Amino acid sequence: MQPVKPRRDPAPSRLAYRISRLWMRRGVRRAVTVWLPATVAVCAVAGVALYPSHRALIAQTYTELRQDVITHPRFMVDDVTVAGTAADVEALIREKIAPVLPASALTLDLAALRLRIEEVPAVRNAALSINETNTLTIDIQQRRPAAVWRHAGGLDLIDRHGVVLGPLDARAARPDLPLVIGQGAAPKVSEAQIILDAIRPILGDVRGIVRMGERRWDIVLAGNRRILLPESRPEQAALRLMALNRSTDLLQRDIALVDLRDEARAIVRLGPDAVPQMRRLRAMTQEEDA
Repeated sequence: MQPVKPRRDPAPSRLAYRISRLWMRRGVRRAVTVWLPATVAVCAVAGVALYPSHRALIAQTYTELRQDVITHPRFMVDDVTVAGTAADVEALIREKIAPVLPASALTLDLAALRLRIEEVPAVRNAALSINETNTLTIDIQQRRPAAVWRHAGGLDLIDRHGVVLGPLDARAARPDLPLVIGQGAAPKVSEAQIILDAIRPILGDVRGIVRMGERRWDIVLAGNRRILLPESRPEQAALRLMALNRSTDLLQRDIALVDLRDEARAIVRLGPDAVPQMRRLRAMTQEEDA
C-alpha cells in the first residue's frame, strides 16, 4: 500500500505574505522600479568616469561605430549629374567639386559645396540635392554672354551685368555679340545695350561702342566713323541720330564724325574725301554766279 502524500496548503507562506504586503506600498514599488535602476546606472557611469582607460575605450568604440556608419557604401555619394549648362562650364564645375567627392551623404555640406560651385564665373546660381540612389544632382542657372569686352588685357566675354565669364581668343569667335571697348565699359554694358537697341537699323555698320573716360559713349561705325554721345540720356541722342539719318541720309554721306553731345545741335565733320569735293562745288557755284 502506497503512502499518501500530504496535500499542499494553497495559502501563501508567512514570508511570501509579508513580501506581498510590502509590495503593495507605493514607496516600495517606486524605489524598486525607479530609484534602484537609476542608482545602478549612476554607479556604472561613475565607475566608468573614474577610470580613464574605460572612457577612452568607450570613446574609441563610439568613433569607430560612427565612422563605420558614415563610410557605409549605402550612404556614399560618388555619382554627379549636372543639368542646365554647357559642356565647358560643366567641366569647370566637376573640377571644382572633385576634391570634395566621394563623400558620405550624412556629412556632405551642400551649402558649402554650392558656394564652391558658384565660384565658377559662368554660374549664376546652383541648386543641389541628393536623391534616393545617392546621386548628387546639380541644377545650374548659367550666365549668358551679352557682349565682348575689349580692354588693355585682351578680350573677355561678359554678361548683361558686366560679370566677366572668361577670356576670348579672338573677336571673330563671337561675331554675334556687340563689342564694348575701354576701361569701365563692362559695368555699364546694360547701358550700352540700350544704346545699341536704339540704333538697331544700322547695327550692321556698328563696329563697337567705346567707353570714353568712364563717363560717356562713342559709337564706332564702319570706316572708323564716330558718333559722340552725351553723358546724360545717351539713348535719346542715339534716337536723334536715327531721325537725322532717316530725314537726310546722314550716315550714307562721307562723314568722319557726328557730335551729339550738345542737345541743341548736331555737329558733323566731313570725311577727307568730302572736303575737296565741297571746295570744287563752291568754286563751280561762284563761277556760275560770276
